[in-house]
Amino acid sequence: QSYADSWVKETDHLSQVANIHHTHIKKLQKAGVIRLEELAKLPAVKKIPALASEIRARLVEQARHQLATQKAEKKNPSAQPSYTPLPETILAQLPPPDAGDIFFDMEGYPYYRDHTGLEYLFGAAFRDLSGKPSFQSWWAHDKAEEKKAVMGFLDWAHARLQKHPGAHIYHYASYEKTALGNLCTQHATHEKILDDILRSRRLVDLYPVVRKSFVIGRENYSLKSVERLYRTAPRSTAVAKAGDSVVQYHQWSQSGSDPTSPVLREIEDYNRDDCISTLELFDWLHTEKAKLPAPVPPYRDWE
Repeated sequence: QSYADSWVKETDHLSQVANIHHTHIKKLQKAGVIRLEELAKLPAVKKIPALASEIRARLVEQARHQLATQKAEKKNPSAQPSYTPLPETILAQLPPPDAGDIFFDMEGYPYYRDHTGLEYLFGAAFRDLSGKPSFQSWWAHDKAEEKKAVMGFLDWAHARLQKHPGAHIYHYASYEKTALGNLCTQHATHEKILDDILRSRRLVDLYPVVRKSFVIGRENYSLKSVERLYRTAPRSTAVAKAGDSVVQYHQWSQSGSDPTSPVLREIEDYNRDDCISTLELFDWLHTEKAKLPAPVPPYRDWE
């Protein structure tokens, strides 16, 4: 993977462009556009055969912001990525902040017992009574504990939402929503509570809000990439990404499953950082929302 990443960078390959499809790459290459920089500097008069004008414009804009970010990072590695709001943003429809808001993230282990999978960590960030970020977690190392963990999280979240009628549960990308649905069905528990949360639209995915509100000069729109917009310091946790947590948990499970192992603490630190980062993203989105000109764009369901 490291070799592939290095080769893509060295050749300035079009696959670096966020959200580009392999069919787009083939059409661009056939038209003589080989490198990201060439796409970023593509003249407006140059047409790409069989590539729709709106897709062409989106890819050029994305490449321009990535090129600008690359140049800025050469001068300052911690430079903020280049970005711009989209003209028809859905940002205006983001729910207002509430003291009871929850920022949720899960860790899963796909290789548990013949690949049946295990959701082994449920993490939630929230603001305490003083308004400072706090964190709570629910662990599971087998299926019985997994049931208790999902029950524990949903009971806690449901009680908090009832206490704060304007609150929501925020997450980033579709994993959490899908996993919660699968767990409630699999364990035949808390299906009504989850259904109530979903029907009342209290579970909000911030990933489509970001994707449909901004062009950001990063190779992808993962939370770790996007957080460079609102975090100046890089992550300092021992576990740096989701793939690392899977490897670490696998090694832990194969080496005796010591409940006092520092590996579990490192994984929880990573999960906590994801939850806190989601909270900080929400705050940043509201800062950007405040910049929107009136009138507010019409409602669009981003899910």
